[in-house]
Amino acid sequence: MAGQTEREQAGRRAAILESALAEGQAALRRQARRHSPGEAEAEEALQEASLDFLRAYDGPAGRDSVRWLNIAIKHRAWEQGRNRRARLARTAMEWADGPERQLAASVADPGERLERTEAVEQFFAALAQLKPDERTALLRLGLGYSYREICERQGWTHTKVNRCIAEGRAALRALVD
Repeated sequence: MAGQTEREQAGRRAAILESALAEGQAALRRQARRHSPGEAEAEEALQEASLDFLRAYDGPAGRDSVRWLNIAIKHRAWEQGRNRRARLARTAMEWADGPERQLAASVADPGERLERTEAVEQFFAALAQLKPDERTALLRLGLGYSYREICERQGWTHTKVNRCIAEGRAALRALVD
């Protein structure tokens, strides 16, 4: 778009994005959920694809913009899956190379090792399915933050922290069992 300033182009992209999201919202969300490993990752893929659209889209409004977003969402969702697998692999390696290595080595039965690995993977998969606020509250609590510190760091009320922790624990129990 020669002749347009960067600000004008950004405004044009924002208007096209808004209409594309309004036109294809249900299909775009389905696309994100279909290709993402979890609900939180699907939402993140949709947001990142929207940012990519604002940075790079240079086509016309209408069906082309929705198609562009569909492809961008798919690629971002795949990236989320790769990142999740890499995090799980790093965690598994840290588990094997950390101070717990002696504990893992003391389990001579490969079947027990496999069960333990599957339990850890199941826990991380369940953790990834929690709502982002629940996951944040539980992780901060697990890192030793008090309810007050979580409130201050997140800008939440004590009630919200309490609810996120309680609902997160209940959801984890349901997902892991």
